[in-house]
Amino acid sequence: MALFRREPEATPNAGTRPAGERARPVTRIASGTRIEGKVGGSADLLVEGEVEGEVAVEATATVAPAGRVVGRVSAHVVVVAGVVEGDVEGRDRVELAATARMTGDVSAAKVVLAEGAFLQGSVEMRGRSAAPADSKES
Repeated sequence: MALFRREPEATPNAGTRPAGERARPVTRIASGTRIEGKVGGSADLLVEGEVEGEVAVEATATVAPAGRVVGRVSAHVVVVAGVVEGDVEGRDRVELAATARMTGDVSAAKVVLAEGAFLQGSVEMRGRSAAPADSKES
């Protein structure tokens, strides 16, 4: 029993996951790494370094607080906590964290903009009607 120190939180591993559920692979571009060109794939992507070029993944693309992308970003879900200079398209959702600094247009069915996030560009929300279905106007 630890009175004054914090016990480390248990991290899930393959042995504690429900049957049939697997950890999704993550491609990581580490801090200090710079890539020029197109980055693509089916795994989740975590950008902690810098990418100059297009990013297109089928899963989740995350730009960490220290990460930077100069170019278009498209993925099923895009999470921006760092710097993006280019348009962002999320097939499902785009999230801009409080630390996000983005210059470009955002396009997604759902857009989440945290307090403190910076966005210079336009937002287009696709796949939903302009008025709620249960709207009652007379």
